[in-house]
Amino acid sequence: VLQPQGRLLFPALAAFSVLVALGWTRLTRRWSGWAGLAVVLLTLVVNLTCLFGTLAPVYGVLRLP
Repeated sequence: VLQPQGRLLFPALAAFSVLVALGWTRLTRRWSGWAGLAVVLLTLVVNLTCLFGTLAPVYGVLRLP
């Protein structure tokens, strides 16, 4: 039985996040605050697109009784 092995990457996720953050810190030193702002805005756009473009249509609106 073949199964995805992505679960094995979860322990390395924290270390990978730290390395990415350090890389972005170096990049933002070079380009001032514009690179950081661009990353935040890009992340926000991707997040909202996933939320309202994919998840909301699939699961619908939650109606409370």
